[in-house]
Amino acid sequence: MNAPLALAAGFTEIAGIKLANGKHIDGHNLVLNGAGTRTLALFKVYVAALYVSHKTKQADDIINSSFPQCVELVLKRNIDAGMILSSFQDAIKQNLSKEEMHTLQPRFAELDRAITAIRSIKEGDRLCLDFAGDGTTRIIFNDELKETILGNTLSRALLKIWLGKKPVQDNLKKALLGG
Repeated sequence: MNAPLALAAGFTEIAGIKLANGKHIDGHNLVLNGAGTRTLALFKVYVAALYVSHKTKQADDIINSSFPQCVELVLKRNIDAGMILSSFQDAIKQNLSKEEMHTLQPRFAELDRAITAIRSIKEGDRLCLDFAGDGTTRIIFNDELKETILGNTLSRALLKIWLGKKPVQDNLKKALLGG
């Protein structure tokens, strides 16, 4: 279950994790649209935060936006990066057609390399997926750029992990859309 957002001095705290109420990406100020906890078998896996140019409760508006955006994941437990990648892949398959999957295969290979290179993720680590206005996806782990992937189709596919018709977790989607 997702706890309500508690605002304090420019931060929101959820499940013991402090999240900035805003971010600055590519010369744009982004606001925290929503945040929630990803659980699996009663264990908290990560806290997810969604940053957008302006708040909205419309998933399609976010997915199709041409403004910079960011999904930040703060891990609540130690896990193998392969588990995160597998979760991403499963959720993407649920939200894309076979044709879209085929078209994105080269981008997925880049994403796979970037996440796999991280190897293990520890409690408190931060994985950010920054989406530039042109659709470029930057994978940032603990403030270090790991990969830059060109093309807006990947950013839209990744957003569908949490905001698609079959999100990784329904109550997390609701929380990311502001509740």
